[in-house]
Amino acid sequence: SLIRLTFFTQPDFFAQVRWVFRGVEAADGGMVDIEIPGLAGAKLQHTFLGLDGYESQPLADVPAGFSAVVSSQRWSAASAPTKERGLAALAEVEDPTRRNTDTLQCVTCHVTTPLRGVRPELPAGYTSGYSLSTDGGESVSSLRSLRAFGWFMAQPMISQRVVNESAQVLAELAACP
Repeated sequence: SLIRLTFFTQPDFFAQVRWVFRGVEAADGGMVDIEIPGLAGAKLQHTFLGLDGYESQPLADVPAGFSAVVSSQRWSAASAPTKERGLAALAEVEDPTRRNTDTLQCVTCHVTTPLRGVRPELPAGYTSGYSLSTDGGESVSSLRSLRAFGWFMAQPMISQRVVNESAQVLAELAACP
């Protein structure tokens, strides 16, 4: 039975590339809006494509440094320590052993892989004995698609977070008696 549904849409009546994130979950015999973690009371998150990043409203700085690394404007004005914290935040988002999706705002998991293409200094993060390659998809080279797993026109898209979570599931299954 369906207990939670999260989705994002790209309204076609806007000239600017924009995504809207939202979720609902079962509660009290019906479906209610999911509050976005780190954004008390927020149930929708709007994300706009920038020159080499994104602008999200509302936006929480979770994990710490994320608000600087996601934004084109904040990134270009950031100090070296702020940039270091931002890159560490991206690595934290991609690590399923450090953060689960209930502790992250919607946009974080969807933009980390495309940001790798414009913030290539990302430090080492999650490791596994399984392959963590995203070479089968185009997410790292396309700021225009925020699909975590799916298709953008004829191009397969897969995020680093999806690959890492899949590897973690395999590692946990292999550890079962």
